[in-house]
Amino acid sequence: MIIQSARLGVAVDLAALTRHVFAGPANEAITVLHGAAEDLGVMRRDAAAAGKKYAIRHVKISPEAATSRGEAARVMRDLAEEFGFAPERCVVVEHRKQRAGGSGYERHWHLLVPEWDPVRRRVLDSHWMRPRQEKIARLAELRLGHAPVTGRWNAAVARALEREGHTADAAAVARLAEGPRPRAAYGARRHQTAARRGVSLPEARLLVKAAWAQSDDAAAFAAALAPSGLTLRPGDKAGVWLVEATSGPAPVLVAALHRLLRQPKRSVAARMHAAGPPVPAAPMPTSRRHRLPPERRGAEAAPPLPSAPLRYWAVRRVETSPDREVRRRRWVARCLRQAYDLDWVPETIAARIRAVDWHAESQALILSLDTGTRLVDRHDRIDVVGPADDVAIAELVACVSRRGWEAVTVYGDAAFRAAATRALLEAGIAVTDAPAARPEAAGPDASNHRNEAAPEAATGLPAPW
Repeated sequence: MIIQSARLGVAVDLAALTRHVFAGPANEAITVLHGAAEDLGVMRRDAAAAGKKYAIRHVKISPEAATSRGEAARVMRDLAEEFGFAPERCVVVEHRKQRAGGSGYERHWHLLVPEWDPVRRRVLDSHWMRPRQEKIARLAELRLGHAPVTGRWNAAVARALEREGHTADAAAVARLAEGPRPRAAYGARRHQTAARRGVSLPEARLLVKAAWAQSDDAAAFAAALAPSGLTLRPGDKAGVWLVEATSGPAPVLVAALHRLLRQPKRSVAARMHAAGPPVPAAPMPTSRRHRLPPERRGAEAAPPLPSAPLRYWAVRRVETSPDREVRRRRWVARCLRQAYDLDWVPETIAARIRAVDWHAESQALILSLDTGTRLVDRHDRIDVVGPADDVAIAELVACVSRRGWEAVTVYGDAAFRAAATRALLEAGIAVTDAPAARPEAAGPDASNHRNEAAPEAATGLPAPW
């Protein structure tokens, strides 16, 4: 199983991404399993409004053996747990097409995750992204009985599994790391660029491998490639040969020959030596100074570094009062109340607010507490997302009082209903009877429902989260 990902910025071509994911012409069938194309626009608008660099993380899951949708969903849940995103906010699309050469499974899945979470006010974790993806892939292969793939980060994956207590899995992955680290013949960007110009890099790779196997020398190899519209030329580096597709109006670079063949560069160069004289490596310019004439290079040389290390000094007041944290909380509370017009929030509760956000898409006020609980005021109902402790209950009462609701209905589990009802009645707000759980939470997502309060006059049940 191969899991690839790319971080797409706010300037991403959303139309091209939508065509590729939802209407790729090379696919035999496309099935949208969750979300819609409009969700990608919401992801980009949220990231742009927050001033973030990245908007969408595009994850592609490609198994080598037959994998059901339920097994693929398990992999996606593992990724969500590893990187900390909510699966219900993602877009999942299944593609079906035959792989080049008939190898691998015909289905793969595209998972599009928002890089910015406007509710939690956090950027999606990207630390050591690729090794952690390989860890999820190796665990899935071992769990499903698939043939393990030799990835570039197997040694790091083995160490991570050892630290997490998966001793047997770590030993299996460590055996894969004993050989040389593999390198991809071409990247996803070159793959898509060539496809737009009518060149299939996977098919070209199969043609190169077949021609190499049936030829004995460089001349025969070049002759075997000619009917397929593929040519060879020396690269800029010594010993490197490049394969190009010349069937179109302009040549398209396929990849380096030794990477397509997955053989050492030295052995490939020895066999190709008869095809032409070796080309010395051209010096690659690394800066503007290196591209200047020799007589001018010294004039614009970089200034010398200081011989002694720089020393930095700072002065900080010594805080001796044990009430430092209390005074800091009060100062934060005053700033929040002034900036967001939160005078209706008691000062003791405002001191526990960590962040305030306004979600323009749903017109909701989001209050994030330092306990990890979020209160979402949606005008017609108030949701409590997270642990419903005393601070969250007091904040809920303040929100209801601000709305001026005289009677409300409380939904949620028994503990939340009892605590919220008691606090609301003490505040002089009537509470009507309500079912123990929301009817729409009886499905597969019943364990993820939120506690909430809604006015009695509202028609029907509150809309699902």
